[in-house]
Amino acid sequence: MQTQADEASRATALVSALRRAEGEYFNALESGFESLAGGAFKELRRSLPVTRAHFPWEQAQHKLALQLAQKERAAAQ
Repeated sequence: MQTQADEASRATALVSALRRAEGEYFNALESGFESLAGGAFKELRRSLPVTRAHFPWEQAQHKLALQLAQKERAAAQ
């Protein structure tokens, strides 16, 4: 037969174990994000070719805006 003290100590142990596991999980996520930001994005950028050619951003923005407007009209119908 369990007493209230036993149940309370088990609950306390469970809560502390969950907090410890959650802390380890978030620490692993944080270190993963830091390594991703520090290495993967830089490697991706360096692997792209350097063409030194001007890209027409204004035309690309205009084309994207037209495509979005068409999708919105189609969704509204």
